[in-house]
Amino acid sequence: MPTYRLTYDSAATPLPHFWEHTVGSGHAPLTLRADWQRHMRRAHDELGFQHVRFHGILSKPMDTLTRPQEEMQYSFWDAIQITDFIHSLGMHPFMELSYMPEPLASGDETVFHYNSNITPPNDYREWAKLIRRLVRQWEERYGADEVRRWYFEVWNEPNFPQQWAGDQDDYFCLYRHTVEAIKGVDAALRVGGPASAKNGWIPDLLEFCEKNGLPIDFVSTHHYPEDVRAEVDEPIEEKLSKIERGILTKQTRQARAEAGAKPLYYTEWNSSGDLTDELHDQSYTAAFAVKTIMDAAGLVDGYAFWTLTDVFREVPMRSTPFHGGFGLLNLHGIPKPVYHAYRLLHTVGTETIPVEGEHETVDVWAVRGEQRLDLVLTNHAMPRSDIRTEPVRWRVEGTPVPTQVRIARVDEEHGNPRALWVAMESPEYPSRDQVGEIEAGSAVNDEPLAWTIQDGAVEFAFDMPPYSVAVVSLDFSNGAKPSGLGRTGERTNHYGRRGIASDSEFLDTLARATMIFFNKERGEATGLLPDSTKEDSSCSVMSVAMALPVYIVAVERDLLSRDVAAERIRRLLRMFWHGEQSPHNVAMGYKGFFYHFLDMANGLRVKASELTTIDTAFFIGGALVASMYFDRDTPVEREIRDLADQLYRRVDWEWAQNGGPLVTMGWKPEEGFDEFRWEGYSEALLLYVLALASPTHPIKPEAYDAWLETYEWKNVHGFEYVHAGPLFIHQFSQAWIDFRGIQDRYMREKGIDYFENTRRATLAQQAYAIANPNGFRDYGEFAWGITASSGPGNEYRMIGDQIRRFHEYEARGIPDGPDDGTLSPWAAAASLPFAPEIVLPTLRHFHDAYPEATNLEGFLNSFNPTYPENNAGRAGWVSPDYFGLDQGPVIMMIQNYEDGLIWRLMQRCPYIVQGLLKAGFTGGWLSGANPVSK
Repeated sequence: MPTYRLTYDSAATPLPHFWEHTVGSGHAPLTLRADWQRHMRRAHDELGFQHVRFHGILSKPMDTLTRPQEEMQYSFWDAIQITDFIHSLGMHPFMELSYMPEPLASGDETVFHYNSNITPPNDYREWAKLIRRLVRQWEERYGADEVRRWYFEVWNEPNFPQQWAGDQDDYFCLYRHTVEAIKGVDAALRVGGPASAKNGWIPDLLEFCEKNGLPIDFVSTHHYPEDVRAEVDEPIEEKLSKIERGILTKQTRQARAEAGAKPLYYTEWNSSGDLTDELHDQSYTAAFAVKTIMDAAGLVDGYAFWTLTDVFREVPMRSTPFHGGFGLLNLHGIPKPVYHAYRLLHTVGTETIPVEGEHETVDVWAVRGEQRLDLVLTNHAMPRSDIRTEPVRWRVEGTPVPTQVRIARVDEEHGNPRALWVAMESPEYPSRDQVGEIEAGSAVNDEPLAWTIQDGAVEFAFDMPPYSVAVVSLDFSNGAKPSGLGRTGERTNHYGRRGIASDSEFLDTLARATMIFFNKERGEATGLLPDSTKEDSSCSVMSVAMALPVYIVAVERDLLSRDVAAERIRRLLRMFWHGEQSPHNVAMGYKGFFYHFLDMANGLRVKASELTTIDTAFFIGGALVASMYFDRDTPVEREIRDLADQLYRRVDWEWAQNGGPLVTMGWKPEEGFDEFRWEGYSEALLLYVLALASPTHPIKPEAYDAWLETYEWKNVHGFEYVHAGPLFIHQFSQAWIDFRGIQDRYMREKGIDYFENTRRATLAQQAYAIANPNGFRDYGEFAWGITASSGPGNEYRMIGDQIRRFHEYEARGIPDGPDDGTLSPWAAAASLPFAPEIVLPTLRHFHDAYPEATNLEGFLNSFNPTYPENNAGRAGWVSPDYFGLDQGPVIMMIQNYEDGLIWRLMQRCPYIVQGLLKAGFTGGWLSGANPVSK
């Protein structure tokens, strides 16, 4: 049994995802097909490809240059349709410049089924003119910054007679005219070659460029394993069986040495170059690809698998679903085993650490990420070699205790659609239902892997079948260190890109991931919570307000001990109680209220922020939750209860009315009260309940009645409810208080309660996204969540044929906006108790479809699929930050949905009961309530 050992904190080697730099795709006109575009979009979204390379942008079917009469006629329409689509995905072309337009051809030799001319130009000046005009058109359309991200590759395999009818000197002449034409448009554009077969001509082209003072920005070439036996006429499997294992890595090392300091890109490679090789459809190629990719780390800058899809026409296209085509996806878009392998690689981190141990057919790599370790394994040999199932054993030292250990596999039994197709008796034209059945049955999901801790190291074992790939993921999000005690890992949830079996498991994982913000970001000296993960973020009182109930949820979910949570909360309450309260412009607060932003080091006002009534209300709400939960007769828990009561009693709500019935939003020592008050339905519902119940400075019930008069009842996409555009307004107060079955005067008149009101607001969000009146990308049944959030920026952009306005931070809402295509997954999560039937599939969709917007720490603040972002995936622009303001409700609402913890605690709070009764609430759990004065 092979045994592998590693030490988690070993020195690391960077692992950029160079295999995602580019993917190959065949003939340029294919990119105009709807099926090809579907396949490209999916591969980009799921595999992270940044560039796409194809043949023949200048070939006859493209009509870039024709001569219907005497004059040359240029038409870049199809070329631009292609680049427009690529650009719409946030991708960039790796633009191979071939083949020869007929008016410039010096002969009639052609290649492939589509008869593209391979002869040198009859006039190199006209060739250069064509290149200049086309490149200039692209720069004018997309801008210099965009086209500078492209790569221009001169011709395809000029050292191969079937691809270039000239000799090497002819190619060098073509290269000279091409690079001079492109650099004449913009010297910063990237041009290279020789795009050769079999790693050829690399030193020759570099020497030619050096001697002639010509630029070459990168080296590109191709290789396939059978290149070393290209002249032998025998079946592909027999040919491959006679080739040494790791031949491509050997060739890559040679090419790396020949390229010197130049970036090196392989723009074609596969497990073989035979279009009928049945191994392309099997796990053989998955294992071959992963081993070849991982062995190429540090040698290449890009490694473009040939090709994206079996929608491919170098020869007449076959209709059989599995026929040995080059593609990662088959004709129907069903992922082959090699696609699944790429998907697994897409999830791993960006640095490798050494592993001890070796085996003749099993290769291993350890990839370290943030709070995660992925072990990548292949069991691979050339065809007809001695290969068998190998049990493997792992010992991982120096790690935290894993939250879970899981394994995802690609082999004969996992991710094998061809086997399911054969079991259906190999239909040549499977129905849609059959295609769906094949894809669903061959999906690759991770599974729990049993593990133990022995002598302080994590140990586990499993089998590697022949021609298999496995990725074992160790998640360390709990951050605990090994105790040295033997134990078995029982947790099986995993917040990765792969599937999670049950809703409860998914929610548990999401809650644990979201909890990381409150553990990791809290100030070591003060315990304060920052507003966000932005660099140098100040403390926000709302982040602290969220942390108080979150720490309680953490106790219930075994993420914190009761003692640790109690000490954290006592520390915060002490700090807020003892912080300076004065009208001075540098204090923690005044009149019992607190400033919006505080210094993380000392808790004093920063950024000339306002005294905030709403943030203070939620902070007091959090303190009261803590006073209800920590009910034991211990010094720490008694002090929590006393501090919460004192903090609440100190707040002067009547002062905050500033002589009017409605509570003002804020106050500054330099300017006095804010002109705005809490009017119109809003998150201030909790504020008014607390203000009414104050034992020291209460507002009168007439103030609440005055607030109700400012409500707006509205019909939004078929749902009638008290309207507020941003979704968070409907959720925040209800994270604290259970409004099911209780009604104030307004709700009694409407015949519903606030819980139902929020349910309708949630359903209206989904209906709005389905209707998608503004035509934003990806809005739909399971893509909604429009609320106050960060955004891509205050600017106008041309998206397709429409000018769109985008915003930075904005209180986004429906139906009248502002809405710029920005979605917030956390906002959907916070509606979980109100409409779980639409929230759960929505959260799973966000998790699966937008890996850029989900992370080890839960959902990022927001993303915008409509906004094009360089090197982004399907999510488009993604906020780089987490905010305490949105992380807290996710955890609280998951817990309320599962067992109503926060709601039950607040139902016991006499102040909350008193405030609701004073506001005129009756019914439900309030029936018979008799709050006791404190």
